Amino acid sequence: MKRLQSWCIVRAFLSVRIDQLTMGATEKGATQSGTTIVLHVGPPKTGSSTIQVALAKQEPLLKRDGWTILHPQQFGPATRGNQRAIQVNNVAACYTGKKLPDKYVNNQTLVCLNWQEFIAQLTGARTQIVMSSEAFSHVRDGGMAQLASDLGQFTTTIVMVYRPYYDWISSVYRQTSKSGIPFELWLTDEIIESKTTPFPSFTTSAYKRYAAIFSDVRVHMLGPSLMTEIVCDDLHASKTCDHFQASTLEPYNVKANFTVRGRGCLSSHQLQKLETMSINLHREAFGIFSSFPKSDFDIKALSCFGNP
Repeated sequence: MKRLQSWCIVRAFLSVRIDQLTMGATEKGATQSGTTIVLHVGPPKTGSSTIQVALAKQEPLLKRDGWTILHPQQFGPATRGNQRAIQVNNVAACYTGKKLPDKYVNNQTLVCLNWQEFIAQLTGARTQIVMSSEAFSHVRDGGMAQLASDLGQFTTTIVMVYRPYYDWISSVYRQTSKSGIPFELWLTDEIIESKTTPFPSFTTSAYKRYAAIFSDVRVHMLGPSLMTEIVCDDLHASKTCDHFQASTLEPYNVKANFTVRGRGCLSSHQLQKLETMSINLHREAFGIFSSFPKSDFDIKALSCFGNP
């Protein structure tokens, strides 16, 4: 993915805005055990699979750095669907209340019991754990309070990724539009404006929910330096950091761009509406003085944002 030209400016304002938004967040104080947990929560369509695959491939290096990656089969019998899965969506389901298909989880109650037993064993231990599932971005209300309570005895860092709205909504279309409806017909005013419904897990929404309870919530921009930032800045895993600094990030599960019929796939009204929504969400995330990546928006608009 092409790196945004305004990344340096955006990152500077990111630090300021995060501090502003986390004021009033619940402070956990001193931890009761030496366990550190880094929880990557997505949200969907922000490179979660890329992060999970990259971490899984470097699991031996992470172990040398003292980090343990959690896998779903650690919590209940492995099924055909989750035997090689690399995201703990079955653990996230303990807090979302959503029932996973039987092919992924044989017994969700058992998964949650095993998870509770696992975190109970961490009390008093000095362990570093990294876990990931975009399903955690769906946690709300009582589930969020329970998650905060269960992790309250540990040093917990919440990690999420921001993707510009115009790029994010294009990716949502590629994944969810199964009927072959053209992008310009799918992208109605209602969908453009629906940052919370039916897409409740855009980064700004997920961030507000987590920042209201957790005191350490970190947001990274989706881009080629994503893994370097997470591993070097959040995990402080030196050996794994050296690897990602010396390598090129390989995107995973990226939907191939379709053949574009022409440059006029979206009307001027749609483009203006999409740009306005993207700017508003960008400012909500990074502050009113942050630099919106206008040039990137214009370039991607010429190719219909990679859609047919």
